[in-house]
Amino acid sequence: MAGFRQFGLMGLMVAVTGGLAYFLGSQAGQALNDRSANKLKESRSSMQYSLLTKMKNVEIGSRIEDYQFENLSGELQSLRSLVHGRTVIAFIEPDCPACMEEVGRIGALAEDSVCAQRFVFVSSGSPFQLMQVRQQLRIMSPLLYDHKDMFASRVKIATYPTNVIVDENLEIKEVIPGQLTDSEIETVCQRDLK
Repeated sequence: MAGFRQFGLMGLMVAVTGGLAYFLGSQAGQALNDRSANKLKESRSSMQYSLLTKMKNVEIGSRIEDYQFENLSGELQSLRSLVHGRTVIAFIEPDCPACMEEVGRIGALAEDSVCAQRFVFVSSGSPFQLMQVRQQLRIMSPLLYDHKDMFASRVKIATYPTNVIVDENLEIKEVIPGQLTDSEIETVCQRDLK
């Protein structure tokens, strides 16, 4: 009988120890994830500051000019005609893996046409490349051809992707060099169109 009691007591101790180890391990894992997220935010902030100092025309509160782009049908289209309320103008390139990852995530998260209207992609990739991107990633957002990076160079885009958030007057509200996070994409999609 004493052997069963000792065996039962050892089993209970193993279970408690295992449960405690699991709890402490998950807490430590969460702390490491939080620490990594904070380091990523700090790194992103310093990268943004460094890049924004190079992008002199992209100042919060300034306005982007209403530029004429060629759409994928070969027609001219003004930037203003595509901006409905708060809109992200995403500067991308087809040969940029981070850009294509962002476009794919936006395409997946912006599944309805109302949300898709809140993103406008601008690229100097050839119209053929851009049609392939649209088809492969199944994006509904406007995709504009920036011939020889003329618009991106006027705005002084220093890295790809760069996301410039504007209002209906093309006033710059925020600039995010690098990829948007899923939560930033969802936040843009949740805003009401004006």
